Amino acid sequence: MAKVRRGSDGTVLWWCPGCSSYHGAQTDPTHRNPVTNALWTWNNDTDRPTLSPSVLVSRRESLRRNPPDGIEGAELARFCEENRVIIPRCHCFIREGRIEFCADCEHALAGQTVDMVDED
Repeated sequence: MAKVRRGSDGTVLWWCPGCSSYHGAQTDPTHRNPVTNALWTWNNDTDRPTLSPSVLVSRRESLRRNPPDGIEGAELARFCEENRVIIPRCHCFIREGRIEFCADCEHALAGQTVDMVDED
């Protein structure tokens, strides 16, 4: 079963069980990030993916879901506070369908290796 999916821009996406969110790595040289110019190699295997080099996701805030249309002001602020989530720093290697979490991760799987989650 596939462990990753490919975005239309060439990004390889996978579910991170440590962060409870998707992470991605750009593999298409025609869609490089204009700021970082980052590019990863991928073995083109969706069942046992390997990406190189390691992937580092910086700590950031996000929302569990998008706010409904039409809310604003105090209602929007309340929605954002109730749905705010912190995505921790995550540093990992993707090798042969497994995620090798580095010790500098800010989540409970730091230093562990786990099988990647199957894509639906």
